[in-house]
Amino acid sequence: MTTDAIIAALIIFLLRIVNNGIGTIRLIVMARQQRTITVVLAFFEALTFAITIAAVATDLSNLLNLAAYCVGFAAGNWVGMALEARFIV
Repeated sequence: MTTDAIIAALIIFLLRIVNNGIGTIRLIVMARQQRTITVVLAFFEALTFAITIAAVATDLSNLLNLAAYCVGFAAGNWVGMALEARFIV
């Protein structure tokens, strides 16, 4: 396992967390009828998702990247719940 492979997996992991966080905030903002912010957040959510899934789907035999994607999604859900608890009082 090379340093480049570990860095790539870490980037995938972090982007997946960011993706879920953006999605959570987007849903909260959308519920508050703030359309412009919702659209901007949707753009960045889609962008981070596209970058992340492209990195994983190009080589599904790379178990490190696949694991980083899955663990990042799980951690992103936890982060999303923490964000939701802060925004919805």
